[in-house]
Amino acid sequence: MHAYRIYGLNISSEIEIPDLPETTEKPDVTIQVGQPADAPSGSYAPGAHRLSPSTMLFSMRDVGNYVVEGGSKVTVFPAAGYDPLLLRLFLLGSVSGMILHLNGLLPLHGNVIALDGEGCVAFLGHSGMGKSTLAAILMKRGYRLLSDDICAVKLDGDKSLVMPGIPHVRLWIDAMQMLRIDSSGLKLHHPSEEKFLLPLGDRYAKDPLPLRKIYILDRSEKEKGFRLEFLSPLEMMNNLRKHTYRLGFVKRIGRIGEHFSLCGEIARLVPVKMILRPNAGRSPEQFADFVERELNGLSPLMGAPG
Repeated sequence: MHAYRIYGLNISSEIEIPDLPETTEKPDVTIQVGQPADAPSGSYAPGAHRLSPSTMLFSMRDVGNYVVEGGSKVTVFPAAGYDPLLLRLFLLGSVSGMILHLNGLLPLHGNVIALDGEGCVAFLGHSGMGKSTLAAILMKRGYRLLSDDICAVKLDGDKSLVMPGIPHVRLWIDAMQMLRIDSSGLKLHHPSEEKFLLPLGDRYAKDPLPLRKIYILDRSEKEKGFRLEFLSPLEMMNNLRKHTYRLGFVKRIGRIGEHFSLCGEIARLVPVKMILRPNAGRSPEQFADFVERELNGLSPLMGAPG
């Protein structure tokens, strides 16, 4: 068995996952490989399915089925001729998101940057908003990355803590070329994509940190520059809901009420703002300049309500 730690959870796994930090702590979640005879019967469409009040199935065609029981046990039934890279990819993605939901954490779709001595900030946004490129630029400027793609938030009394994720950042080849990062020897994120996994090394923030601010990244054809907008409490709630990682799982596991309350509590504790950027005409480095000025309290606050 292999022992890892991710998103604040200790994992005991029959499947080797080289990307994860190792641990010697007692496991919270076990991952095992099931026997074909024990696999769920029937034909399931790709996606998440509720088998019972405490058991979920995630099915991926040509990769396998993942049965999650109570958020503490995962049984993997690999498909014939499966690709080990894809098997791990969905284990670290959708299945991890399901486990986080089942364990009462709020997984958000975004990247998290550590602020020395001041907690961390999260950048949320849909795919293509430049979250990982922004994170890579800030890392080159000396910041540390707490998590890429999944921001796992845990309530701890009157604090919202972000749990450390996988110690790499995923970058498309064009972003790597722009940042002059050599892709030689780096692992692919997906066999059919030119997206690479860049190890964080000493830029990995390995301890949970208080979440200080949340920024929603979006684009607008009307914008000629960058603009920071304050959001109303309702807009904060709606954005946390909209940018929840694998939001569709919430209904399937029967936790709509819990999810609503969790979003509301985090919106109460953590300021949520939006950063709008133009569709063209500004470089990622210029965007990072704007963000860094905001992090240092120097950015002009345009678009405030009232």
